Amino acid sequence: MKFSLLLFAFGIYLFCVEASGKTLVSLMILELISVSSAGVFALSGGNLAFLFIVFCLMGVEISVVMAFFVAMVRQKGDTRVLGVGGWKGLKWER
Repeated sequence: MKFSLLLFAFGIYLFCVEASGKTLVSLMILELISVSSAGVFALSGGNLAFLFIVFCLMGVEISVVMAFFVAMVRQKGDTRVLGVGGWKGLKWER
């Protein structure tokens, strides 16, 4: 149980380290590792409130990953991306 929490903390650490200029795919893989280990911790210990908090934080983390995607696309010179529209997705100009 404590090992799953340690994996969750390590996954969040790797997410923050990889966010400094790496690809979006590695960010999403690290996010899946951290969320799955948090789910194992919550379900093995019977602490479902922790799992609820993790799923609430996932919504914030998804928008952060989308913001990284927009920043990477705009950094490469593509100005068609207008920004992140929350849960509605991205807006592209034609």
